[in-house]
Amino acid sequence: MYDGSVAAYCHREKKNKGGVFRVVDSLLKELLKDAEANTKVTSFLNNISTDDITAYLSDLGYSEKQVYTERKNVQDEIQVKEKEVAFLSSSLEQQSFLSRQLAFGTKSKFKKALERLHYLSELPLVEKGRFNIYHSPYYAVPEKIKSDKTIRTFWTSYDLIPILFPQHFEETTINEVKQALDNLNQDSWVLCISQSTRNDLLNYLGKKVDPGKVLVTPLAASENFYQERDKNIIRNVLTKYAVPAETPYILSLCTLEPRKNITQIIKAFSKLVRDEKIKDLNLVLAGASGWKFDAIFEEIETSKDVKNRIYITGFVDDTDQAALYSGARMFVYPTIYEGFGLPPLEAMQCGIPVITSDTSSLPEVVSGAGIMVNPTDLEALTQEMLNLYADQSKCDKLSALSLQKSKEFTWQQTCRQTIESYKMSLL
Repeated sequence: MYDGSVAAYCHREKKNKGGVFRVVDSLLKELLKDAEANTKVTSFLNNISTDDITAYLSDLGYSEKQVYTERKNVQDEIQVKEKEVAFLSSSLEQQSFLSRQLAFGTKSKFKKALERLHYLSELPLVEKGRFNIYHSPYYAVPEKIKSDKTIRTFWTSYDLIPILFPQHFEETTINEVKQALDNLNQDSWVLCISQSTRNDLLNYLGKKVDPGKVLVTPLAASENFYQERDKNIIRNVLTKYAVPAETPYILSLCTLEPRKNITQIIKAFSKLVRDEKIKDLNLVLAGASGWKFDAIFEEIETSKDVKNRIYITGFVDDTDQAALYSGARMFVYPTIYEGFGLPPLEAMQCGIPVITSDTSSLPEVVSGAGIMVNPTDLEALTQEMLNLYADQSKCDKLSALSLQKSKEFTWQQTCRQTIESYKMSLL
């Protein structure tokens, strides 16, 4: 049983399909193709309905048969709640206007009963039965599932960055991660997307979880990321996003937020252009605006000498990203901390040189194929950008290494490792 809440929500709302969506979606596609997994999809969120799950799966080419009910006696509970709502409604109607205004307790119970009834009515009811694996790729494992000892529960841990660097996140995100972590115990199985994330999780939770049940299943870049060699396609994509097609550019593609250290890229670019008196280089910052992105635009405003050579594209369609990557001179990503580092891997799969941080999980992804620097070292970042700008042979070498290294990561492999983890839990 796979929780498709994130994927169904993004599909319904047509929201920015960022990192978590890509992971949930990519792994689910592989699990659905694997007959051994026999995967069904559900959601425990009260704002995700059966129709949401079904519509998402339909777009993937699957039917409602892949939607699974999450409780056996839901119809019985609906009947109980219907009677409770009817009784509370009758009680309120029989009271005087003043009494109804004062009946806070009854009104509160009535509201909660209605909300519960609505939630139950929206639950998946396509198939009845039992399952022995429940995998939540983001939200905390529901107590109803957790309390059933016949079910092995899996939760995916992307990173502990909201815990380690709370200043970079909204309270909602911090609380979601804390809730999921607090919900783990010795019976929980955890799939970490990198060894770095596994280390952080075990250090944070200590003996609360069994280290033998905390496994690493690395991610992969989508097949939509490839080396685009058609210069006309690249030119058309650049024109679409108002980026000069004839001028070499440095690319950074990610959500524009403080943790990605984008102000450091701007400072390094400004220093590079100013010190080396470079006339034929632009900086392209691609991606949707995230939390506290104002600082990025403030940094651009202060970099008056290069302000007109920095291009903000906003959100880039999935179908355009391969061309945007492939046309770049280099990809620069001096992020503060990462659970895995999909953007560098995507860039590598498109065959361009990568400069990224030497922290957290990033060495696991780019070691031997990319350049790594301390994300706080402005001089080092500027120098490596200069080296790639000035040395085409070095760029060509790193491009070949990037393509070779990226082949080590595939979603088929991630899926197989995930299924093997499921099987291990049943031994």
